Amino acid sequence: KNELKKVLLQDVRVGVGTSKGGLGTAIFGEILNNGERTIKIATIKIFFLSESKEIIKEKKFFPVNNYSFSDSSPLKPGKSKKFGFAIDDIVPEKWSGQISAQIIDLKFK
Repeated sequence: KNELKKVLLQDVRVGVGTSKGGLGTAIFGEILNNGERTIKIATIKIFFLSESKEIIKEKKFFPVNNYSFSDSSPLKPGKSKKFGFAIDDIVPEKWSGQISAQIIDLKFK
């Protein structure tokens, strides 16, 4: 749990990106490892918010994942990694376009 405090999410935002040749809505950000251990899997939870800031959906993403086909590299201490996840197929109906994010789990090498 102590290590969770040393890992930061920065500049998490909703934007438009290209994935598999098509434009779409995505969540972008950066994860920064200020801890002393190498992370092999980081789990973040994104909360999709309504106009009244209520959570209407949650979804887990893995910005660091040693099982990933596209980038299985671990996150070493003092390093950061940019990420982006397409969300067009999971956006809830009454979503305001606002999100909140938090790191919920870390697995170390």
